[in-house]
Parts: sequence; structure tokens; C-alpha cells
Amino acid sequence: MKTTIKKLLALVLATVMAASLAACGGGGGEAESDTPKPTPKSTPELTVVDTGMLKQAISDDEAMAVAYLGWCEDELDKVEDYLTAINMDYGDYSFMFEITEDYRVDAQGDELYCIVPRNDDDTVTISEWIIDEYNDWQGEEGNVLYHKKNDGNPILLKCNESEIVPNVLITITDAEGNVNRMVPYITQMDGTLTTYLDGENPFYDFSPYARFMPGWGDGWDDWDDGDDWNDGAVMFDIEYLLGSWCTTVYTEDERYLDAAFEFYADGTMNFSYGISGEAYDVYYTGEYYFANDDTMPENTIILDLYLNENSSEYEVAAALYTAVNFEFNAYSDVVGMAYENGDLLFGNEYDSYYQLEYTVG
Repeated sequence: MKTTIKKLLALVLATVMAASLAACGGGGGEAESDTPKPTPKSTPELTVVDTGMLKQAISDDEAMAVAYLGWCEDELDKVEDYLTAINMDYGDYSFMFEITEDYRVDAQGDELYCIVPRNDDDTVTISEWIIDEYNDWQGEEGNVLYHKKNDGNPILLKCNESEIVPNVLITITDAEGNVNRMVPYITQMDGTLTTYLDGENPFYDFSPYARFMPGWGDGWDDWDDGDDWNDGAVMFDIEYLLGSWCTTVYTEDERYLDAAFEFYADGTMNFSYGISGEAYDVYYTGEYYFANDDTMPENTIILDLYLNENSSEYEVAAALYTAVNFEFNAYSDVVGMAYENGDLLFGNEYDSYYQLEYTVG
């Protein structure tokens, strides 16, 4: 009898276990068919700005390359207009136009800088730099404005509301934990970029001074490639002319005329003028190039121009072929242009020496 009961209990227990396993298996299969599998998240692809030969020019003891790009009143989202005006949209500097919003920092001020970390895995931190009576005018780090591992991307930075008191601290930390700092500052001695921090100068200066300070020239090599495009102190280089210039002249018929000269990197130019205070109504278009004439001064430029059809009905020359030479002053936005020979630009100007003032925008 006992044996019969044991067999019966064993049979019941086996039946219960089989039913349980079937229930588990069925439930698992049902969940797998009804619940969709989650789709793995894709990692966004980073767009890295190619800085070309610039990084190769940064030495091992320099943590970053920094360029001062001049005084820019444009907002950061429209800074391309300023960069175009100072002719940064071609050559080795054109990568600045690819710098996206994520790598632009507005720290209040109108000095424009570009920062390029030496290594792709460097972390860049930009903080407030506070100089006041509370720290005995020694300077100290304030709030963090930007903190990111840049993956090789350069940064555009606007800062320094004051020309004598800088307001940002740049910190570069490499993968091994080495830290280098600089406070970008334009020295009043010669207008070049330096760091406000005593004893620290851990950066490679690739500032294109000649683009926004006509006449600049101390014979440096931008990319350390053996090509000194500005070889010699305050020597004339036709690249200094790039951009827009304006002047006012007085003519023999007692008129004041406002004029504009626009020089482009491809060797073309525009020349226009009109009665002072009114809209231009005489327009010339053409080319400019070195005279390459031993009988003329070394810096003589030929302006080879023809009258544009949009000009007024003034009795002006249909074409101008004029030789001029330039007198640049370092760190100045004013240049002298003297008539050498050929056609007078305005036909009857009282004085054939023109003072041109550089304009931005």
C-alpha cells in the first residue's frame, strides 16, 4: 500500500513539474515574439576640422597654437563676415570657416582668437580670469565657460572687453595630466600676442598680423615650411593690400571726392568714387600687379582699370593705367599711396598723394 501511495505521489509531482516547465517555456516564447528588441543607439560621427600643417608647426614644449585675429565687433554666429573682410577665407587659415557653434566661445569682448590644441586627446578649459582689488590685481580663475575634450577641433574665442585687462584663462590638459595655461593678452609694446601669466609662454603664435595690421613685417614663417611670405622688417608685400580702403581727395575744380579701393587675392580690384557725402557714381574694375620695371621704385604697383557700365555720365576716362607706390607704417591702418606716372585716378586731383584708411566690413 505504501509503495502504491509513493508511486502515486511521484506521478503527481512529475505532472506538476512538467506543467510548470511548459508554462515557463510558453511565457518566454510569447514575450520574445510580442516585445520588440531595442535598437542599439548609433554614436554620432565627429566632424574634425583639418588644421593642415599648423599642428606640425607646434613644438613639443608648446601646448597649443593661438592666433590673435584682431578687433571683431561681429557676433560669433556672424564672425565669418569679419574673417572674410580680413581675407582669411583662403589658404592655410580657411579652416576657421569650418569651426561649428559647439567650438565657439563668447567670453564678452571684441578681441577674436583662434585656439588649436596640439593633441587630439587634449582637454580644453576656458574660464573667467578675474583681476580686481579683491585679489590684489594678481588675477585668479573664475567660472568655467567651456570644458571639453576637443578631438582635434580648433576654437574661436571672443574675449577681453578691456585692452589692458584680459578676462579669460585658457587651460590645456593632456592625456598624461600635464597642464599648461595662458591668459591671451596683446602687449602694448608692439601689439603682439603674449600671455598675462608671468613665466609661462606655452603657445605657438600663428597670428596673421599683416592681414589686419598693414605694414606689419618681421620675417616669420607661418607654418614652418621654409616659405617666408613676409621676409624682412616692414618690407612691402602685395598681400598687405588685400581688403577695402577709403580716402578723400580734393580736386582742381574745388570738389571733395570720397573714394574706395577693394583689392582681392586673385589680383582683381575695384575702384569707385563720388562727391563727398553722396553715393559713389563712378566705378572702375580691373587688375593690380607689380610693375617689374627697373626705372620705377621697387614697390610700384600697376592699376590697370576700365570704366564700369554702371557709372554716371561724368566725363571720365574709359580706362586708367596708373603706376603708384605704397608707404606702409607698421601697426597702423593707414597707408600712403603716391602717384608715380600714367593716368591720374581722378583726372584733376589737386594732390597726387593719397592717404588710404583700411576699412572692415
